[in-house]
Amino acid sequence: MGGEAAGVRAPRVTVGVPTYNRSAHVGHAVGQKLAQDFDDFELIVSDDASTDSTTETVQAFRDPRLIYHRNAANLKIPGNLNQIMSLARGEYLIFLHDHDSFDPTLLSRMVRILDENPAVGMVFSGLGWTDYEGNNYRAILEDLPERIEHPDLARRMLENPDFSCPVNACGMVRRSAYEAVGYRFDDRFGFVSDVDMWYRIGLRFDVSYIREALITCRGREPGHEFGSLNWRLVRWTIEIQLANLERYCEQVPDQRAVLSTILRSKTNTLLLASQVRTLVSNQRSDWDVGIRCLREFGTGSARVVGRLLALIPGVVVSQLVSIGQVINSWRKRSSPLANSS
Repeated sequence: MGGEAAGVRAPRVTVGVPTYNRSAHVGHAVGQKLAQDFDDFELIVSDDASTDSTTETVQAFRDPRLIYHRNAANLKIPGNLNQIMSLARGEYLIFLHDHDSFDPTLLSRMVRILDENPAVGMVFSGLGWTDYEGNNYRAILEDLPERIEHPDLARRMLENPDFSCPVNACGMVRRSAYEAVGYRFDDRFGFVSDVDMWYRIGLRFDVSYIREALITCRGREPGHEFGSLNWRLVRWTIEIQLANLERYCEQVPDQRAVLSTILRSKTNTLLLASQVRTLVSNQRSDWDVGIRCLREFGTGSARVVGRLLALIPGVVVSQLVSIGQVINSWRKRSSPLANSS
């Protein structure tokens, strides 16, 4: 946890920017953060050992609020998030992506809410979304109240018919709230460890929601590790919900049966849909990983389907994958929206 040097006042807010090989966008993101109408913050850009010109792009800025840190080795997420946590000095902390766009009032509006509502541990906003090229904008505004009492954010996320998380790259959190839930992102959940953190905070603290798109998220670049189906992401997503179902039911035990039924249903749907996507866009090795996930996490009919799929001869699977890839290639050429996020 970051400390305060003798005689140096800590900033009200720490803005953390984990970055890796996005020199084409990180300069724009840093510039917009430095242009906020609230200026009592430190901006920590933590470069996860980039191999492009990220260092030069960030160090070109001359602003005393900007702190550039470069990791000696690639820590991945959540290691890079935890690195920023160790450096942060602010009373309030927010992590913002290295390739997104930000309303100039983002920080001031979130700070005002936390200042005026001491029982609120986190505030987040609605989002805009574009594809990687910055096109096809759409707003994503959740049907949420302005104040969500704990542990209702966790309940709402568990009740969702899918695994979507409303807190996307935009949660400003009190340092005291982070400290209360352990102050570290859980490395068991890899790339989506932040989703587990929002659960943990929502279980313990009231949360506020700004129903405006104060952040515009850009879709991941072509070839990004998690830009398409990734069975590690499927596994982490399911494991996060299982862990937080247990945490929630410790507080509200009478909801276990209902929420367990919902989780089983959406887990089966996710597993089977992902295995179908494997035929369309992935390789034989992904098919085998999918079968293992079906056996481990699927229930009832999904396990039966998994056992049946496992009986398909390898040569047939390879042929189906090849056919699926041809179909997917044709679909991308024929639809200009096929790659939008």
